[in-house]
Amino acid sequence: MEINDNHTPKKVEFVKGEGLKIPVIDMSITDEDGNQGRYLAEPEVLRNSMLELLFEPEELESLVIVKPDKDNDSLDPLKGIDFGNGIARRVAFSSGNNIYYADAQLSKKLLEPFKTQPDHACRYGSLLVSTCTEGAHLLDSTQDGKPLRVKIVNFESDDAGERTEAAQYCTGDCHGKISPQLAKKLGWSDNHPFQFRLSWMNKWSQQESHTPDISFLAKGTFLPDAELTDKQGYDLIIDRSSVKGIAKHQIDDLLPCGDYEFPQIALGNRGNAKVQEYENSWQFSIWYSEAAIKADIVEPSKTEARKLAALQSNPIKLKNYLVKQYDKKAAFTSTQKENEATDLDQDSEEDQRSESRMISLLRHDQYGQLLDFPKVASFMRDQLAKKWRDLAIKGAVHHGSAMAQPCNDLKSGTIVAPHLKHGTQVLVTRYPIVSKDNIRRYTVDNKQQPELLKYRGCAFIRPDQAMQHHQCDFDGDQLVITPASRMPHIATETRHANQENEYEPVQKRQKIDYTQAKDEQGKLKYTKLRQIAVAIAKNKIGWVATLIGRVQSSVPESGQPPGLFEQKKRQLLNKLFDALQIEVDSPKSATRLEDHHPNLLNTAKKWSQRYPSHLFDFKKDERLYKTMPMPAKGGNAINAIARDAVNPAWEPTRIRSRHRDEFRYLFPPPEDLEERENWEKHYVSWAKEMKERYREAMGEIHQQHGDDTKAIKEAALKLYESLRADVAEVFPNPESRHMAAAAMWHVETSNPNLNQPRKACAQLSHHLQITFHLEPDCQRLHEALPQDTYILNVPFDKFAIDEEGKIITDKKRQPVGEDLAGEWKAALERKGIAYEATLHPVLPMVNFALLDPSEKLIEVLEQKFGDNFNDIDELDLTYCDHLGQTKNISNRIVPPVDYTWVESTEEQTPKSALVLNLFAEEISEQLQDFRFQQAELIGQKYNDFKDEDFGDSKWRGKRVALEVGALDNPNDYRHGSPIVKLDGKQLAMFSTNSPKLPIGASFEATIEPSPRGSALTLNINPESVQLKAEAETEQALPSSQRERLKKLNFRFSQAAAQPDMRDAAAVASRVLHEAIAEKYAETRNRKIKVGDWTAFVNSRTQECFVRDKERRVIFHSDLSTNQVNKGLSKEDSIKFEEWVGQKEKLRSLKIATSVGKRETQL
Repeated sequence: MEINDNHTPKKVEFVKGEGLKIPVIDMSITDEDGNQGRYLAEPEVLRNSMLELLFEPEELESLVIVKPDKDNDSLDPLKGIDFGNGIARRVAFSSGNNIYYADAQLSKKLLEPFKTQPDHACRYGSLLVSTCTEGAHLLDSTQDGKPLRVKIVNFESDDAGERTEAAQYCTGDCHGKISPQLAKKLGWSDNHPFQFRLSWMNKWSQQESHTPDISFLAKGTFLPDAELTDKQGYDLIIDRSSVKGIAKHQIDDLLPCGDYEFPQIALGNRGNAKVQEYENSWQFSIWYSEAAIKADIVEPSKTEARKLAALQSNPIKLKNYLVKQYDKKAAFTSTQKENEATDLDQDSEEDQRSESRMISLLRHDQYGQLLDFPKVASFMRDQLAKKWRDLAIKGAVHHGSAMAQPCNDLKSGTIVAPHLKHGTQVLVTRYPIVSKDNIRRYTVDNKQQPELLKYRGCAFIRPDQAMQHHQCDFDGDQLVITPASRMPHIATETRHANQENEYEPVQKRQKIDYTQAKDEQGKLKYTKLRQIAVAIAKNKIGWVATLIGRVQSSVPESGQPPGLFEQKKRQLLNKLFDALQIEVDSPKSATRLEDHHPNLLNTAKKWSQRYPSHLFDFKKDERLYKTMPMPAKGGNAINAIARDAVNPAWEPTRIRSRHRDEFRYLFPPPEDLEERENWEKHYVSWAKEMKERYREAMGEIHQQHGDDTKAIKEAALKLYESLRADVAEVFPNPESRHMAAAAMWHVETSNPNLNQPRKACAQLSHHLQITFHLEPDCQRLHEALPQDTYILNVPFDKFAIDEEGKIITDKKRQPVGEDLAGEWKAALERKGIAYEATLHPVLPMVNFALLDPSEKLIEVLEQKFGDNFNDIDELDLTYCDHLGQTKNISNRIVPPVDYTWVESTEEQTPKSALVLNLFAEEISEQLQDFRFQQAELIGQKYNDFKDEDFGDSKWRGKRVALEVGALDNPNDYRHGSPIVKLDGKQLAMFSTNSPKLPIGASFEATIEPSPRGSALTLNINPESVQLKAEAETEQALPSSQRERLKKLNFRFSQAAAQPDMRDAAAVASRVLHEAIAEKYAETRNRKIKVGDWTAFVNSRTQECFVRDKERRVIFHSDLSTNQVNKGLSKEDSIKFEEWVGQKEKLRSLKIATSVGKRETQL
């Protein structure tokens, strides 16, 4: 095995077809020895940037990107970085969180455009590395002898003549004009303005041309216009506001307005203007009344909620949806300006990289093999929960948008929008939204400037109103423009552009250069460019914007004078508006909100604690829409989306995962014996060591962060990045990485061998007592807000006792156990007592959290079990595992295999995440290359073809159509697991070591007995494998029952004619369950009358109990899992049938709601 012990980083390299690859150091990651800062496994890739045009790759060899640790608040956090190869480097420029270091020679070249004001290299360094998606070119006149003819003007000049000239060319803040002929060379789309990047280097000057005397960068938008360019002898009209890097007090001398010739220039098209959709944001919704939100946002959100609900149990459909949504978001993000705050809740860089790897796996998993791999299933559940969360926070409405372009000659309060109908009333805003005054109504008046209607993807607005209402310039800002007809109620609550502000206008403050900023002692605060780079990357935009959201959505306490409340609220909001503007200006000014509002953050925090808003309290909670909905009580208007549209449709996802050892087949070990021995000796040994390191590190992370799931997740992501860096160093070539991936897969998919700990747990539980206690502020699994809860702790097992009271023993004279927790589960359900069942954290017990117990029940349980106590210090918690090693039971509680009804949090379930995070690329390749040719099935004798002999000659070589469905047997713990079906009947399940297809797959194969005993072998035609998005799920009825229900049309008079009365009772039970589920979904009423019976639905657990006139529970089902747990008896099914027979429309089972009563009649 080739081991690479050389820690010297790779140099910058240009790879054709990929781009410029630059090594990256992340200062938030530590190595094995605890040293801060590590090279990441993947370099940063630049494509079509100015940097690539201005320098040869050899000149850029010393370039390294450093990502600062956001948690390091020291004054000089990047001091003394060891780059590992002895080359001294210093900051050259920065872009967002990426700080670019280079050696002295390269750094000097990179700082050339900023030599009059070096700190601008950190303000505008992004111009060097922006991706010009439509292309970037170095235009050189040495080939044709025609230098570019450029006119530079200044729309904001102090000189009236220069302002007049700029007005003639219709320039604006960062806006100019370009010759259509030149635009075509840059990937211009006809009649679309575009974002540009431009670089001029003084070294390109020629004596025969009038060229600028200083290097500079420029950004902005160009509008192709032959009248103002070609016909007047120009290729470009550049407004000087686009020019960056030259000190303001020197620009008049170094770059005066006038005509120039550029023998060479670097010019790129960052993106042609286009009309885009923007997701709604809470930044928009918080300013409107609950009535307006319910009318304009809640209703369309209900439709989207139903779509998400349809994905809950369909892994194939969900996979396709997630990949599509990811691509849609990536395409949208690529068109945005650098550091534009369109989404204040976006994930961290580490989270985005991890998501990218997981989406890549889904994309390449053509057969859906990993859809129920533990980590993949967990990822899909997480992503689906995010979609629910986003829907609850944002709603399903979308806004239109177009690139902002200036036009001074428009009527006040109007815009020209070629993509909209003349006369349309529109709502206009731009993110981030500081206050409601940033949202305004305009009228589309396209007739006032008809010559502008030829342009596409843009909207023209008066520059004064663009800046006054929307803080908008014209360097690529996207105006959010939505027809008022989409949101008529919200539109009526929105002020027109010509109306006065509702809030105090935010005063623009004088900007302070970072080089001039001073501390409290009057000393210069920043003396190094690296300090300025870190300071510019840090801001509190998201924090302050969220505080504005919290304060604006708050409501007064009961009995509090509303007038006084609103007055104080408005005063606080005005200060927060000012603070947000200060933070938005932070890239250009060293001023921070604490300089003017030293106590504001603390004041706003106290306000939020006194007047809480559930949306802001829980929107980042890891449990949200995985195990619990958004709490939506209270008078906060923003809660209406979650309360009325999302929560009624949501339920915990039913996407399941299988044991990890069932996936070992994907990476088979080397077939050659010698190669296999070498692989096991080197690669498998390495994988085991890596796995152990990972376990130890994760143990430390959990110990350090306790119950803080967000902190644990962030630390785990950093750990993965560090381990990926290790892998890149140890296995530098694709061949060794593939062998390492196979070894790690082998280790990660090993059988967990749970038999011994499961047996030990059962034996220990025999000696435990049932306990009962009140747990104050208990955090329930399915509720966000803690509340006092009675907990009944029941051991897994109890000793089996005979009629004489003696313990029953087996043939080996060992005590026989009986299921105790399952017995209590059944008892609670019989009595209609709602509960949540979870595992005890350190003992083999089930914690039954009683959700709404009666006083009598509490009294009985306290009297019987209230004084019981299990002293953990007195118990022997040790056992020997399958290797003879002593283990502690409390480290891993393993319940009986059929305890699938016990719920758990995601964190309690091993997911085998390490291998996916370290080797996503190799796994993707393996999935892409995999071909289904053979599979093995087991369990034929327990299913519909138990009497069929597939060794018979009639099956030999016969190709049949098969599909993968869901096992339908509620009494089997594997209920809902994949099972292969033939002609709609259950054939057998995949064996542990067999390749597997997901539910919804169909294929053709021949069937033959396996050499391995009673198993079956499927010889699959790989070309026949298909995945159906509309897969059968675990909630589906067996085909026989589905067909029966279809034929019966819910008419039970025909069901009575069925020969098997038990089956007729099952049909009646299923119809009763479906009818209750349908009516509960429509009305949300918890009490539903069914003839003489009454159905009760627990709104939290979604469990349904039906009681007869004597209050006996005669039926029990679970609406969340769609399972019937206790069906109707034969007698009760006949009663139900007779009652239903009296109804006129049995299919719809219409209801009549009793006036003034919270009950519904079927």
